[in-house]
Amino acid sequence: AGQTPFWLACREGHLPVCMLLKERFNCNVNARTLDDRPPVWIAAYMGHLEILKYLIVDCEVDCEARCSAGTHGTTVLGAAKAQEHTECILWLEDVIQIKHKKKAKNRLKGAAGAIRAGVRLQQHHGEVMFTPDDVRNALAALDNKRAAELKKKEAAEAKRNARYQEMLDQGKKAMQDKQEKEKEALAQGADKADGLGLGVGGETFDVDEVAKAKADAERAEASRVQYGESGPVRIGTADRGDTGVRR
Repeated sequence: AGQTPFWLACREGHLPVCMLLKERFNCNVNARTLDDRPPVWIAAYMGHLEILKYLIVDCEVDCEARCSAGTHGTTVLGAAKAQEHTECILWLEDVIQIKHKKKAKNRLKGAAGAIRAGVRLQQHHGEVMFTPDDVRNALAALDNKRAAELKKKEAAEAKRNARYQEMLDQGKKAMQDKQEKEKEALAQGADKADGLGLGVGGETFDVDEVAKAKADAERAEASRVQYGESGPVRIGTADRGDTGVRR
């Protein structure tokens, strides 16, 4: 009960019908019967290897799908072993081993894509024929491609790191050169101060303090010249009228 046309085509081993139903009508490839048996399980139980390959590789059905029927094995591999379908057993074991080794179902998706792209896909009387070696070769090709991409990425990263380190070294060198120039300028300034007599008894004075003292002395001299030694003198208004300053 609950058997869909696709499920029945899988049970009878009609691969062209399965492909037609999937590609033209987009039927559910995982539709189970009322007793919980999926199409991939019945294909393994009936020993239809090409149906298994189509479901697992092209339709991306789980190769370890389980059912609760229980009388003939709860897994796809168990269903094949229950009826001693040797070819199905060997192929399923290879596929399951590849799946576990790669630790992801999308690896089989990539393998299916590589096979469809021409790794080895043959058609004979409407049936799609490919072997577990095709899957292994496709996965190996994917590994090589990803290894090359990783190597390229690592090389680019190493180049960026080298450039960054070079920039850091240039910055450090520029800072060191600046510090050296500042030290030289300070040393030249100290020698010039000694030559101008700004050092007394081995003691040196701050240049800003010397400049300030010089400015104060100039202002005092200007005041002395304008007002005389005693500075400005104010007198009463009775002596000189309203001027208030003795000339």
